[in-house]
Amino acid sequence: MLRRLLDDDISLPDALSIIQETLALIREIELLLPTSSALSFRERLIAFKEDLESNEREYTEAENEFLRKAEVLLTYYEEGFGMDDFIDYEK
Repeated sequence: MLRRLLDDDISLPDALSIIQETLALIREIELLLPTSSALSFRERLIAFKEDLESNEREYTEAENEFLRKAEVLLTYYEEGFGMDDFIDYEK
């Protein structure tokens, strides 16, 4: 399980490893996102995730891959960086 990077007990090499893993995952997800005029990765991620989850249909293999990786990324943000509000679920 990831530790929050703000914790005093995490070493610099461990923190850098978490950051590198997160950046690699962002790059992988970036390739799965559809073309959009939005510049923000966060906006594009949220829009595509919400669009997929609002449709009641079978997902393609690429869509399933995107959703799996998006969940991992959100877990990294929450557990590794302490950001539990990356996506605002209250609308």
